[in-house]
Amino acid sequence: MSRSKQVVRVLSAGWVAGVLVVAWVAAAYAVPPQPQAWVTAEEQHWLDVAGDAMPAVPSLWDRGYTLNYQVMGGTVQGAAISITQPNGIEDVWIDTPGTIGWQSGTSTFGWQAVGPLSGSAFECIDALPSQVTLTPSFSMTRQISNPVLQSDVETRTLTFGVTIASSMAGYDWMHVDMLTDWNVPDGLSYSVVSTSGPAGFTHQSWGLATYSADNPATLGVGSTYEFTADVQITRSGDLAQAALGDLYLKPSGNARYGNSTPVAPVTGNSISMAVGAGVTATFASTNVTNFSGQGGQGQSLDFSTVATGVGPIALNEVSLVRNKRTSISGTTLYAFDVELQGTNVAAGTLTTPGGANVYAMEMDEGYTEFWRASTTEADLAEFGPGTYRIDLTGTDGGVQIYYIDLPDATYPAAAPQFDQPIGFETLDPRPLLSWQAAGPGVDAIGFELWSVDDEYEGWEMLGTGVTSSTPGEDLGIGGYVACVEFFDGEVGALPGGATCYTGWVASTDTYFNITPEPVTLALLGLGAGGLLLRRRRN
Repeated sequence: MSRSKQVVRVLSAGWVAGVLVVAWVAAAYAVPPQPQAWVTAEEQHWLDVAGDAMPAVPSLWDRGYTLNYQVMGGTVQGAAISITQPNGIEDVWIDTPGTIGWQSGTSTFGWQAVGPLSGSAFECIDALPSQVTLTPSFSMTRQISNPVLQSDVETRTLTFGVTIASSMAGYDWMHVDMLTDWNVPDGLSYSVVSTSGPAGFTHQSWGLATYSADNPATLGVGSTYEFTADVQITRSGDLAQAALGDLYLKPSGNARYGNSTPVAPVTGNSISMAVGAGVTATFASTNVTNFSGQGGQGQSLDFSTVATGVGPIALNEVSLVRNKRTSISGTTLYAFDVELQGTNVAAGTLTTPGGANVYAMEMDEGYTEFWRASTTEADLAEFGPGTYRIDLTGTDGGVQIYYIDLPDATYPAAAPQFDQPIGFETLDPRPLLSWQAAGPGVDAIGFELWSVDDEYEGWEMLGTGVTSSTPGEDLGIGGYVACVEFFDGEVGALPGGATCYTGWVASTDTYFNITPEPVTLALLGLGAGGLLLRRRRN
């Protein structure tokens, strides 16, 4: 915060009957301007695919909440965000370092910045139930003039087509991002050379190649709107031509739409707003702040990034598991998860036993995957024991088909139990995490640890007798989530040599905070190699 003159004050203070008494003995004091914060809270649904076409048909979308704390002027001390929603949470990620907490009695999750906040903080909460069937208001396609990059600096043309399937009169905003500044692999950078969009849409400077509908209600049902962008793509590090060779790239992009509701401005230490039925978000500070902002609901259809080598498919590891997991909010979540790690995969589909259904697989941080979850196990009846078919298309155009059997078994009888209390705080940058020994029928143990700001993630596959793990490097201040997985299943090999894990998993999450000092922070009072269950990042 800048000041026009030096602030000079001399104070004497004392506590009288629980009230802080301040005696002013000098009046040469300039009151600093109050910080300005623009905050938003949105109930959000998003749908990711790796291909190039997204139809307007009923689909199972992920569900969660996005909360943004944008400091527009000054500095906010003790910046904090909390959200209360009755069904617990599945996962959380935050782009700014901070400590976290879950208050089970009020079903409230909280985050507090580790220092003064002068920029922005973004928080995403995966809700429970985590998925919902929705029909999008439009279909969407993408094209790239040539997905194969053969040098470190090349320009490509991106084309997005959006065809309106149903009236959008019920929505007050719509954005088309031909290129996003998130989900960009390390070693890639984008520079937009030029863009073009249709009548009825305005180019926005706050996106890489973003257009907003002037009035969604006027978009014609059955009409197709086309957007293009010329993008210079630069490769470096592990993705440079000298290190990788040719790179097959389809950058991420999306179309988003929804409703926004302004909230009355507040000058004080907190502002709260409703976000969906029974859900309240609170933004807080320890210094008086001028809060303004909005709540709302939004839906996002996303084409995920495909960035891999060029050539025949080469798989390293595959896992196909059923999981019974206890999240950090104490809620039991049932999941079916298929993950493939390898190179040169452009797209894939999964067919459930008996040919019941065919699902498009996603691309996520170098993995090809399919995932379903529910708090009700019966919702996963389709994903039981039997033979699954996986069809993969390589970046060379070749197709490989795999058949994988999920054994007729069940989850390990006893789920992991941590020795440390959930939500513990520590000054140790390499804390010990320990758990009770696995019981009979457990074939392997997986341990995963990650920071909620995505700056650290570690994974280990351990022997059945191992009961603890310590990070191999110092961790920074902030919140972390750890997961122990007891695996009961089989380890085999697919044609071509890829290791294949199939079976049933019981897992438990915990969280903790590495703090700068040995005091409990009032978070809520303010307002990889292995694949068994790699954490999803939305």
